[in-house]
Amino acid sequence: MYFNKVQYRKYAQLFLQSIKAQKVDFCEIRFQENLIEDISFKNLNIENIYNIDRRGVSIRVLYNGNWGFSASSDISQKTIEDIFNEAFGMVEHLSEGTVKITSEEVYQDEDIQEVLINPFEVPISEKIEYISSIQNDILKEKNIDFADASLIQVYEKKLYLNSSGSDIYQERCRLFPSFMMYRVNPELTTLKFYTRPVSEGYEYFKNFPFKEEILRANENIYQKSKAKEVISGKYNLLIDPSNLWLTIHESIGHSTEMDRVLLYEANYAGSSFASVDGIGELVYGSEKVNIVGDRTQKNGLASVKYDDEGVKTSKFDIIKNGLLEDLQTNREIAAFSGRENSNGCSFANSYSSFPLQRMPNVSLLPNQTKDLGFKDMLNIMGDGIYIKGDGSWSIDMQRYNFQFTGDLFYEVKAGKIVGMVKDLSYQSNTQDFWKSCVEVGGQSTYSLEGAFNCGKGQPSQVAPVSHGAPVSLFKDIKVLNTKNEN
Repeated sequence: MYFNKVQYRKYAQLFLQSIKAQKVDFCEIRFQENLIEDISFKNLNIENIYNIDRRGVSIRVLYNGNWGFSASSDISQKTIEDIFNEAFGMVEHLSEGTVKITSEEVYQDEDIQEVLINPFEVPISEKIEYISSIQNDILKEKNIDFADASLIQVYEKKLYLNSSGSDIYQERCRLFPSFMMYRVNPELTTLKFYTRPVSEGYEYFKNFPFKEEILRANENIYQKSKAKEVISGKYNLLIDPSNLWLTIHESIGHSTEMDRVLLYEANYAGSSFASVDGIGELVYGSEKVNIVGDRTQKNGLASVKYDDEGVKTSKFDIIKNGLLEDLQTNREIAAFSGRENSNGCSFANSYSSFPLQRMPNVSLLPNQTKDLGFKDMLNIMGDGIYIKGDGSWSIDMQRYNFQFTGDLFYEVKAGKIVGMVKDLSYQSNTQDFWKSCVEVGGQSTYSLEGAFNCGKGQPSQVAPVSHGAPVSLFKDIKVLNTKNEN
């Protein structure tokens, strides 16, 4: 289907002009299309092909301190009038509510992400053939018995107008190739490829060094299957960004969402141990810990020039030299907390979804004074365990006590990797863990990781988000043997 932004804009302009007599406090209209395709394989067999074009229009209206919202997959002038009447009808006769929003600048702009190859312009037969060839190469390796693969592609278009005068059109492309290997000897061993979700075009998939990754995976899964079990205790941990991104997401990303901090959001995944009073006071980590929220970051999954409330996005400090510096907001939460402006953290995953306060790209900054490489970080650690790749996780409803596993675990002695261990999880609480961060690597060790499926809200919405980090060193962290549960 064709996203006719010229026609949609005319509809919206006529509509916004027509409702001026309604004397609503604020009204916004959002046209959105999400092209989504997911191709998955089991060994060399296609398991599923999921292809959808989700397109429609929504209207959100603020009247007498209450939100009204309605949406439709039918886009026409009459439909827009109908869903406005439905949204306004929800709030027209309600008693005065508490909702206020910040006053923000007005923009007329267009921002289209540049991609070399639009994945939806590549024939699906070509994608299937390419994934099959990769799977075939994987299964030729002697140490790999089975393999799964999937390729998720999303192309998003949004046209946003509001009663203040903003008129913004944006396009974004996201891609996530994923491969999982299995070895059955002497027991089941699994291993992931280190492809990561990105905000790029199909070129990322075509240019990924699969030959090198397959050779590495073949050796790694063999070593992992033969690895000795870890001995529980306290260890220095050198954590790769391919693992640390998830710890950042759960212990910092969610806990610094202001709606959770204010108990405005608690139903889905809980609230937060942090507080508004803790800004500038709460010791979140060591002085090595500098965390930023950034929806402008190149190739970030949450990167966009304007959020879904028409607010221009930015980069802002969340934790600075270990202290809580700021929290994430949208227009409603910012106003609720007494702030003058939002920092642009609103997102709706579909035309039919009410926009929520959502996480920006939340990242740990690399060392700003010296470019410590991976070998430098090993030498600084001396003895300990190097963790690579994400695994399962658990965290409490205040985003405080947690446990994380990983994919690969390397034993390190005197700054040298001496072998692998397995069945490992690390356990701590958010403040103790980040206070134990004694060093962070330089820019050469930094990598941008992330996920397509961060969940929030009821009804549930998923949002894409990236988390960057350098290789980072944590001192005296409790490690458990997951097999023996001790």
